[in-house]
Amino acid sequence: IGNPLLADIDAAAFAEVNASTIDPAKGYKLLSEEDGTWKQHQFNPGGIIPAWKAFIVTLNSSGASTVSFPLTATNTRSASTTARASYTGAVGNSLSLQLLKEGAASGDAAVLQNNQDGNSPEVRKMILPEGHATPEVFFIDSEKDAANLIQHYTPGQKEVTIGVKTSDTRSRLSLEFGNIPAFIASTGAKAILKDTY
Repeated sequence: IGNPLLADIDAAAFAEVNASTIDPAKGYKLLSEEDGTWKQHQFNPGGIIPAWKAFIVTLNSSGASTVSFPLTATNTRSASTTARASYTGAVGNSLSLQLLKEGAASGDAAVLQNNQDGNSPEVRKMILPEGHATPEVFFIDSEKDAANLIQHYTPGQKEVTIGVKTSDTRSRLSLEFGNIPAFIASTGAKAILKDTY
């Protein structure tokens, strides 16, 4: 399974919500970034499944295949606090880009990260099918022909392509850039929006 959220998942809440589908007693496995092996964890209170990370669970039966992702935590931290803390940590000195639909944040924020140390992963964007009204924003890596939710900024890069997709043609959409001063300070780049279409 992949954690599709921009926030950490409360492991105990995930097990509770999916108790009819998974076997919580067998815990879950997370891929260790240190040695590339799967490490066993239990669904204990306070346990966290990191944002954008794959994890392994044991299903109750061979026909079970649907899981839910809880939006509230079972511990004392609120879900909004957890989400904001995770998102802020992911941004650091990176440029964030959020679509606003009628003035309200809609869909996932895209992040252009200054990957100076070379150890931060890019995260591909799963593009939703036609007919989906939630607007999506992403960066397009023309060299790899990929849409990314999180993309690296290469020093000296002259242009970064932004993609926007929605089936809702009636609502007013706008782009909101975040963390601009930190991004400029860390890269020396100037952020200028240019519509080429």
